[in-house]
Formats: sequence, structure tokens, C-alpha cells
Amino acid sequence: MQIPQSATYEIQGNVYAYVVDSLSQAKSTKITVTPSVSGQAYIVSDGLKANDKVIIEGINTLSSGKK
Repeated sequence: MQIPQSATYEIQGNVYAYVVDSLSQAKSTKITVTPSVSGQAYIVSDGLKANDKVIIEGINTLSSGKK
């Protein structure tokens, strides 16, 4: 799976993305990534499932549990 780097954030060397859970709330998820050739996206190798809905915009104002 590939996601934009702008949809992620980093804390202490770990990369995270927000996904929408079953209650339509944001949930922070630790992911394992490799930078893409373009340098604008990450290839996710662990932490996300194929049917996960990743929040790709407005993550600067999000926190876990927000609708």
C-alpha cells in the first residue's frame, strides 16, 4: 500500500498514520514504511490492512478518538 508522506507524522523515529475505526473515529496507528522513488509517498509494509481508511488531509488537527 502507498500513502502520501503528508498523511503521516513521526514521533521518536516511529511513523504513524490516522485510520478511521468502526465508530468513525480517528485512530493513530504505527506503520512501517519505505520512501517511494518520488520522495512524496511511503510504501507501507506493516501496520495497515488493505481495507483500512487512511486519513490523508488535516492530520495536524487530529487526535485519536476525534470524529
